[in-house]
Amino acid sequence: MKKLSKGAWALLKFVISFTGEKELGPQGQEVNSARKLSNENSCQRGHFMKKINPILEEMQSKLEEEQEAVNKELEALRKLVEKKNPKKKDEKKEVYDMRINRIIPSEDKFKEMNEKFNKKLEDLNNEQVELDLTDKTVSVLKRYFDEYGDIDNEKGPGYSSGDDERVAEIMEVLK
Repeated sequence: MKKLSKGAWALLKFVISFTGEKELGPQGQEVNSARKLSNENSCQRGHFMKKINPILEEMQSKLEEEQEAVNKELEALRKLVEKKNPKKKDEKKEVYDMRINRIIPSEDKFKEMNEKFNKKLEDLNNEQVELDLTDKTVSVLKRYFDEYGDIDNEKGPGYSSGDDERVAEIMEVLK
């Protein structure tokens, strides 16, 4: 059993799945370039994905619920700000909307909402999860993380410098 935070599992999934480069997708949009693995390594990645995907999908679902709640609160705050700052007679709608959008971030309620959301996001990312992985799967994850997980690696970045804590957490578990 390997135990990591959800954020660290998500980072490990990214490193094992993508090269860190971009390519054009089927509709012409930029997408992450998939990492191609040998048959055996691809099979181990598949085992890992079957275990991690439900956890990350649940995390995404919780995040979307939180975002919906914040959007509702933000809409209520917007109406309150609009009530306090009515539209001037000769003011265009676009100008009025921009003025309201500049006022909202200075409201204490907005700052509280932002702090509350960031705290929930941090808690969600730091929630610890145990996965039962075979030694073979862990070996493949370790090999690819060691090879591609370094931002300074010319073969492609697996994480950014802001992920130092997550990287240390992953390295500790995979050693």
